[in-house]
Amino acid sequence: CSDGGSRFCFICKPVAACTQANQDNYITGNYIPCCAGLTEQTVPCDGGQRYCHMCMGGGGPAPTPLSPTRRRATVPPTVSTQTGLSICTKKATLGSSSIWRRDGPHTSNCGSGTRSDGAYSCADQQGNVDSTSIFMDLGSVSNKVGCFIWRSSSTCNFPMKSIARIEFDAEWTGCDNLWMAPLWTFSDPWQAPQGTSGE
Repeated sequence: CSDGGSRFCFICKPVAACTQANQDNYITGNYIPCCAGLTEQTVPCDGGQRYCHMCMGGGGPAPTPLSPTRRRATVPPTVSTQTGLSICTKKATLGSSSIWRRDGPHTSNCGSGTRSDGAYSCADQQGNVDSTSIFMDLGSVSNKVGCFIWRSSSTCNFPMKSIARIEFDAEWTGCDNLWMAPLWTFSDPWQAPQGTSGE
């Protein structure tokens, strides 16, 4: 903040009036039309797992105008019969190559301790495991009440001030009345109160 860096502030910045070349129309989370001279096209993204709206320059037929409220995934997702999800085709053992580790045995919000059972990695149709993925299957555990927490390994640490944005895909089904935080970031060391540590 402007008070010498003793605390962090939220600052409002102007939103771009149009989306630049080779950028996603939904890069901000809201639809922004392409800049002049660019055409909006639907192209494969995330390794062909889904399709995204991108602003492309020159060549190619002009795409059909899309509604600003239309979802990024324009191709109906294929739901896996094994996982019940479209972004996780198969579940695989959460092995040593995964970036995810069990969290510490206790946190201030989990008086009964934390749990790490019921977690898997995701794999594609060919069995290639995505080491950055994590799939929680409550159907595989008998006791479904508890604090299920995983922490990314130390190799995933990053300078907080150097990050412009973080993107991730999350999908769930059959989780009514369940509180969850798909992604939670905080600084190390953590210091109370939590807002001063960038939590």
